[in-house]
This record gives sequence, structure tokens and C-alpha cells, in this order.
Amino acid sequence: MRREPFFAGPGLDRADAARADSGRIAEFAQSPLARELLWQDGLPALSADGALQWREVSDPALFLGLDGDAPRFCSLQQEVGAGPTAFAMLANLSPAD
Repeated sequence: MRREPFFAGPGLDRADAARADSGRIAEFAQSPLARELLWQDGLPALSADGALQWREVSDPALFLGLDGDAPRFCSLQQEVGAGPTAFAMLANLSPAD
């Protein structure tokens, strides 16, 4: 079965209504369920089964959305990998991501 592209599946709710509310985003960042995307060598880190790896929030610069009740963030201090490398990585993501 072919995997869906990065963040294109039913996974994250973009929480559009909350995006313009900086106070709400700050609350999301303080949630004990909040997680930040882990990066490795300029690309999102993947587990052995192709799932994105997350850690506790240290830099909630970019709100990605909600995974159920769990807010998801990304730091903006990461270098982005080369386009072809990033696209090749997409095929390794689990369907949930």
C-alpha cells in the first residue's frame, strides 16, 4: 500500500479558528500534551517504523496543528534538507503521519 504524503492524511487538525489567537497558541504550547517535531540532519526524524518523532516543546515557533487533543509544533531553527532528499523521505512516513 502506498503511503500518503507528509501531513496530507487525516492526521493533524490545522485548528484554523485558533491560529489568529496568539493567547490560544501560547496555551497550546503550555499543554502537557504538546510536542515539537524532532529533526535529524535537516529533515524530520523518523522512527524505524516510519513515524515522525516528537519531543517536549522547547521552541514553539510554528504551530502545526492538533493531533487529537495534542498540540504539535516545530522549531524554526532547523535547516531544511535538499528538495530531492526531502521528497525521498516522504515515502518512509507511516500512514498516520
